[in-house]
Amino acid sequence: MTKPVLWAILLLPNGLALLAQPLARPSETKSAIKPWQTLEPMAVTVRLGQQVRVLPRTGPAGTPAIAVAVLDSERNLLDRDDELTESSDFIWAPGRDGTFYLVIRNLSETDGECSVIIEPAPLEMRGGESKEWATKEVFYATNREVDGSLRQDRECGTPQAPRFGGGLGYKLSLGVSYVNVKRSSRKMGELEAFSVVRIFTAKMPSEKSVVISCINPSAETDFYEKIGKKVKSSQQRRVLVFIHGYRNTFEHALLRAAQIAYDLRVDGPPILFSWPSQGTLEDYLLDRSNADASYHLLSDFLQRIARETQAAQIDVIAHSMGSWVLVNALREIALRMDGKQPLPVLRNVAMMAPDVDVGVLRGLIPGILRVAERTTLYGSSRDGALIASATLNRRARAGQGQPDIFRAAGLDTIDASKVDTSLFGANHQYFGDSSTILYDLDQLFLGRVPDHRLNLRRESGSGATYYVFE
Repeated sequence: MTKPVLWAILLLPNGLALLAQPLARPSETKSAIKPWQTLEPMAVTVRLGQQVRVLPRTGPAGTPAIAVAVLDSERNLLDRDDELTESSDFIWAPGRDGTFYLVIRNLSETDGECSVIIEPAPLEMRGGESKEWATKEVFYATNREVDGSLRQDRECGTPQAPRFGGGLGYKLSLGVSYVNVKRSSRKMGELEAFSVVRIFTAKMPSEKSVVISCINPSAETDFYEKIGKKVKSSQQRRVLVFIHGYRNTFEHALLRAAQIAYDLRVDGPPILFSWPSQGTLEDYLLDRSNADASYHLLSDFLQRIARETQAAQIDVIAHSMGSWVLVNALREIALRMDGKQPLPVLRNVAMMAPDVDVGVLRGLIPGILRVAERTTLYGSSRDGALIASATLNRRARAGQGQPDIFRAAGLDTIDASKVDTSLFGANHQYFGDSSTILYDLDQLFLGRVPDHRLNLRRESGSGATYYVFE
């Protein structure tokens, strides 16, 4: 029997690939990895009957905690480890011959090394078999009115899941959901359209990549206790809050929150704050009215999360009209806490394609910058939804790209116009659909300033610095 021949390709800093000689025995490549560092993608070429193994190496400071994702040349996610797969090393066997990319990340404060080993695969690993679905727990807080219910699997604990509509409620409904995310055969950030009646199912539909399995309401005390326990057991004691934008149903926003939390590998509980968007194109003005009526609840909610969970890091992502809810909530927090409690409350605030009047934001930005340690704004001149909003409101929106993108001292503004945003209609969901944006968010939340992040070029204009994706 002829032994398989292995070729290895390593991605060099200049972007060129180095083709090694055929290897008759297992090969090993060692890389130094710093605390919380994400290494640049490493390309490897393997064949059927072989496997890739990534393992941390113990050094003087200890053993780093390594996380790995495998992508193909089109950035489709093929496999990854997650909180449901705990092991000292990561092993993956391909289902075909080809070149694949490893994204390796250090999830600890330990400085060390990791090894990438390409070797013959045991018979039981051949064929690319792997765990197909990962379950992401997402907490939710919503001021939507309950509009009926949906049956859910008996294993959820409650036979009926509340169905939240677009009606405006006067208080928050709290709970926890379980969302199943496909671990392979999807692009990073991919979230396709779905039918609500097909969400709640014990059997995962093969054509979907993110599906909801359970939605369970929680009493107020239990809700904050559960989040606190999740924070305490996480390495970074971190919370991620996601606030959706215009034209989002509750279910769609929940799926998006789970997908972002999974792709960013959030260490700690993700939380969706869902205000009563109608989920339809024609209800922009009603959505705006409901957004105005929701920021007081968001203000109280963020302060309570900070107070009761003892999180060391609270990161907030707001999209589109959700940024309007957020900026007003942060202004209210700044006014309430001025001189009474220490600021800031949040580690990072990221406004994605904010549908906020540039003149209004100019007056709100000082309070926002006091509440968050770092505030980042992503905009795009290719955002069709914001162009339509600017026409309707007769005022430029802060999330539009040049020449109207919003800039201010102390704010990190990033023009994402050059990023491929074609995966979703009107290019308005680019923050969730583009692996480039997701990667930059990952680096932001790890504490890297824009000048030290990949693919960003510093520019100056109108008296303020901003950044452009290259």
